[in-house]
Amino acid sequence: MADNKTADLLYTTFMSYLRQNKLRETYERRVIAQTVGLLGERFDIDSLTVLLESKGEHISRATVYNTISLLVKAMLVVRHQFDSGQYFYEVQSAARNSNRLHLICTTCGKVSNMRSNKIVREVSEMKFGTFTPDYITLSVYGICSKCAKRSRRDQLNLFK
Repeated sequence: MADNKTADLLYTTFMSYLRQNKLRETYERRVIAQTVGLLGERFDIDSLTVLLESKGEHISRATVYNTISLLVKAMLVVRHQFDSGQYFYEVQSAARNSNRLHLICTTCGKVSNMRSNKIVREVSEMKFGTFTPDYITLSVYGICSKCAKRSRRDQLNLFK
């Protein structure tokens, strides 16, 4: 879970964004913004919907999708898409300050994180001509240890 300071900042900034763009500040949008602000990790729409339900909040999937889209437009949440085609989201401040790599298993689709200040620093120091990057994420594709172990076991069983 993220700290309350991050959650409060996301919530107040989002409410200001809604007002500035003459969008409604509904109860559902407030609850979703508060919940997302408290998440300190990457999430998908399904896990967010389950979390809201577990808190007794019955909010439609369409409302969750639309609110997350607004949070992305407000640049408060970052959307990632990995090989599986599924979208994952994380709070912008977490994405910008994370200095991490996404390790993606090409067999099972599991996404893990690895911190590497050296790689992030190297990429951050690169020049991109007239392009100014906001943040950098790096995805590394391969096979996780669990799938590699299963594959070795399956190969051994073939030769028995």
